[in-house]
Amino acid sequence: MDAITLAQKIAAISPSFSLNDGSRVYIVERDLQVREADLLAYARSIVEVQHEVSKEDAAPERLTVATIDGKPVRWAPGTRLTWWIDLDSFGNEEWANAAHSFVTKATQDWNQVAEDKADICFEESNTQNNAVFSVKFEDFAQFGLIAVAFFPQDPVELRSVRIGPMAFEEDLSFDPIGVLRHELGHVLGFRHEHIRHPELQHMEAWTTGNMSAEALTDLDTESVMHYLVGGYGDPELRITELDRKGLISLYTKPDDAVKQYHP
Repeated sequence: MDAITLAQKIAAISPSFSLNDGSRVYIVERDLQVREADLLAYARSIVEVQHEVSKEDAAPERLTVATIDGKPVRWAPGTRLTWWIDLDSFGNEEWANAAHSFVTKATQDWNQVAEDKADICFEESNTQNNAVFSVKFEDFAQFGLIAVAFFPQDPVELRSVRIGPMAFEEDLSFDPIGVLRHELGHVLGFRHEHIRHPELQHMEAWTTGNMSAEALTDLDTESVMHYLVGGYGDPELRITELDRKGLISLYTKPDDAVKQYHP
């Protein structure tokens, strides 16, 4: 399949939403955001990788971090990832309060894991102007999505964690706080853990667009970044000891060994 055809297919079948400026954003691989203007480049890079990368190279057997130009991505140590919740976007007070509770607990869990060994943390902001990213509602019901997030290298206009109505269903098979822990893992720079599992490599490409991956720890099928698929994964989406080691490993690497981003 050529890149133009692939881009057209992605646009036809992928969940999407509009930004404030009217531009469209497509959600690929269930929680990766790609702007409409970047869709062809994204498709072209996938086609190129499919031709160039062998199966053995695509998913080496060894938490998994995103890489750009062969280097792990992260926020600059010392960054305070301030977040602001758009309570009005949720439409009703019950959902708004629940979403605030989910994000508050999920950020506290990551902060506890970082402790004083990884100089990165989340803090709530009272105003949107002072926030690195926003938390808002997006009606993903028809797509079966619970939430989506972003990576450190994403542009400012994509820096949001969007929560759909499924997060508030009583019979949800996942812990909604765990779902937010997972999405905040992306915000910190982590890819999905299942992309290197030998039985699950078909689910997602090791290299997606201009972003690839690097293993920071041994494979962890209970990782907060691992989907509940193939009999693997934790429905509570708890942060494991290997997740903790991966976070510390990433945020203590020398500056010249990483792609570093600032708010």
